[in-house]
Amino acid sequence: MRRFLCAACLAAVLSISASVGVAIAQNDPSSPSPQGEVRDEEVTADAKTDDAVEQVLGTDDTGRFTPHRLNYGVINGNDAKMQFSLKYRLIRDFGLYFAYTNLIVWDVWEYSTPYRDINFKPELFYRWRPDLKWIYSADAGYWHNSNGKDGEKDRAWDRLFGRVNMTVPLWHFDLVWLTAIYYTFNKNEANDDIENYLGWWETAFFIRDLLPRAEDKDNLDFEYHLVSGDHGRPFDRGSQMLGLRYKFKKAAFQPHLYLQYFNGYGEVILEYNKRSEELRFGLALPY
Repeated sequence: MRRFLCAACLAAVLSISASVGVAIAQNDPSSPSPQGEVRDEEVTADAKTDDAVEQVLGTDDTGRFTPHRLNYGVINGNDAKMQFSLKYRLIRDFGLYFAYTNLIVWDVWEYSTPYRDINFKPELFYRWRPDLKWIYSADAGYWHNSNGKDGEKDRAWDRLFGRVNMTVPLWHFDLVWLTAIYYTFNKNEANDDIENYLGWWETAFFIRDLLPRAEDKDNLDFEYHLVSGDHGRPFDRGSQMLGLRYKFKKAAFQPHLYLQYFNGYGEVILEYNKRSEELRFGLALPY
């Protein structure tokens, strides 16, 4: 499985390298001036960058639910995994949000097909939009994760967080980079040692449209998530997740094909101290 993952990553890198080139601008005789053309291109680039960020963070619309994290369902020979995530802007012209994420790992191949664990992840946070070139927004708030079980399987974790959401245009694609730090102020006795496995920071980056941009062609998105390990040390426990999405531009079929690889601890909070490695395939629901 690891060899397959390495080959897939190498193929993605090679496709990026092969497609990088210098765009040749075409002169438009009807344009009033070269300066006007530059301004139009800048406006178009800004619009594409905003679209790239919204595909990761969701829109900031007031008065209705909008996506928060990626919504998807994937499956393999061991189980199925689903995530549903929404947010709601509480006050008009003020960046206060309530968000909710539901993560499910489902033993679909076992008799009676029980859920292995269901994680409930509400958030309350404030989003600030600074006037800075690469920082799209910054978030600060409260995050909770629990599984609603009783007894020995009961798990719960409460943290405060700060998160920076950055965007950088690179050649023909866009890089969206998220980094968060956490402060734990409450955890259940049953998972009192959870920070020995999942640390106080995490980072993720998303590359949208790996293939040269074309409005009428299919394309690929790539994502990578790294959760720090034992008291913040990277690659010492923690987890890594990679995802590749194939997007249909013109087909009537709207979902994206989604390949996800997970390796590490805490895929669900019930198994925060158990290492797992899973390669799953399924569908992602685009924003």
